[in-house]
Amino acid sequence: MRDVGLASRIRAKGVRVIETAGCQTRGSSTFSPKGSVNHHTAGSPKGTISSYSTVLYGRPGLSGPLCNVLQSREADPTQDIAYIIACGKANHGGVGHWGSLSGNAYMHGLEIEHTGTGTVPQARLEIAARIHAAFLEAPGSSRNAQNTCQHFEYATPKGRKPDFRELSPFTADSFRARVQYWIGRTANGVVVNPGQPPVYVPPVLELNDTGIPVKQLQQYLNQILKSTIAVDGHFGPATYHLVVTFQKNSGLSPDGVVGPATWAAISKAITPVQTPKPVIEDQEMLIIAPVNTAGRFLLHAGKLVGINSPTDLTSFMNAGVKVAGVSASEWVTLQKAFPVVIGS
Repeated sequence: MRDVGLASRIRAKGVRVIETAGCQTRGSSTFSPKGSVNHHTAGSPKGTISSYSTVLYGRPGLSGPLCNVLQSREADPTQDIAYIIACGKANHGGVGHWGSLSGNAYMHGLEIEHTGTGTVPQARLEIAARIHAAFLEAPGSSRNAQNTCQHFEYATPKGRKPDFRELSPFTADSFRARVQYWIGRTANGVVVNPGQPPVYVPPVLELNDTGIPVKQLQQYLNQILKSTIAVDGHFGPATYHLVVTFQKNSGLSPDGVVGPATWAAISKAITPVQTPKPVIEDQEMLIIAPVNTAGRFLLHAGKLVGINSPTDLTSFMNAGVKVAGVSASEWVTLQKAFPVVIGS
């Protein structure tokens, strides 16, 4: 089946993500990934995604999609973007195997925008390791980085493919070690155990983004800057200018992009809520707990109920449930005051 949760898992690791139109239904649904293959595009040295059309539509003799994710080549490699090309099976591996795994139906494919000659910046490879970790967290996948390989390791006969023989300062094995580190971890390196409430990691937000995270951002900016922009979930010019103002006030680069540093500054600036008293049945408050400690909980009927479903979260916010961010110390106090219930 198609891996429709891929974009969310990559975002949770702090990587910028763009979902291409139709990506969730692109690629064959005959897809049960257990491992992943690392590729380079061997494309033009110009541009951040010069191979985009090729990996999307294919090339003579091989139809697209040619990968699940295309990693861009930004001027600052720490800001590389993961373009989600296909959530289904992609035609990337060709003839070969890695251990007992053989065939694209069992392997995600990452194409890194690179000419194929010279070294790759370490920061770029670190982004790639996060993406591969997200691959291996797919439902039914192995969560084992030993199932990640370079294309030169996968392809047969040996020597058929060169990517990535040159991984300095990494080797194929040390790259797998970095992938293993990121499996089950969020952008801040916080371990998330399967079956437990997810750690809340706000996504990187920028102009024209939409959704619940943008609403949260707008609420926080209104609170911090005493502004009155519409909390409509659209990152438009008004939100952009408030972000820039906040970044300037906080000594950050005023680029209008809400990344980890800006989210951290927002978290510090939010006025903490008072430790609540025991509540009665009809009182509800959505608690956004600190990134490094917990996730999203509904304070309801004297219990902190874990919110596992984005649908549930959306319905609570649309219903006008009050949202509050709490500090780490306040979270400890809340846990002592109210029992935590796993599941919504």
